[in-house]
Amino acid sequence: MTKDSMYVWIIILAITAPILGYLVYQQVINESQTQFNKPTQNASSIDSPDWDKIVEFDSTKATEDQSIYFSEAVSRYAVETNILKFSKCKSSPLIARLKKNSEFTMKSTDSDEQVIVFGPHEYALHPGESATVKADFAQVAGIYRYPCRRIIYHPIAGVLQIID
Repeated sequence: MTKDSMYVWIIILAITAPILGYLVYQQVINESQTQFNKPTQNASSIDSPDWDKIVEFDSTKATEDQSIYFSEAVSRYAVETNILKFSKCKSSPLIARLKKNSEFTMKSTDSDEQVIVFGPHEYALHPGESATVKADFAQVAGIYRYPCRRIIYHPIAGVLQIID
C-alpha cells in the first residue's frame, strides 16, 4: 500500500465513520422510543399482553400490586366513547370509559346474533342492529368486565370503566 492510497483510506474513514456512527445512534434512539411508548388500543385489539392480564384478573385472589396493575392498565387503555361496536363477541373499543348513568349505543357489525350481558341485563343484538343502553347497572364508579354469547359463550367481550 502506497503512502497516497493510505491517505485516501484515512480520508474515506474520517468521512464515513461519523456518518455510520450517527446512523447507528439514530437506530438505537428509535428502538428505545418504540420500546417505551405506551401501547395503544385500536379498533379491535390492544397492542399489548395486558389484555390477557385484564381478562384473567381475579380480584378475590389478587395481591395489592396486581390490583394496582389492573386498575392502571384499564385506565391507560380506556377510550372515552358512547358507541360500542360488537363483532364476534368482542367490543370495539375493548375498554371503554363511560360516565355513570350515561347512555351509550351498542351496534352489531357481525353476521350472527350476539347477546351482551351487563350485570342482570341482557341485550340481544341482531346483525346490523343497534341498542341504546343506560349505564345504570353500575351502582358505583369502577371497572366492569362483561361477557357475550354468540354461537359460543365468550367470558369477556370488553371492559367498561364507569366514572362519576
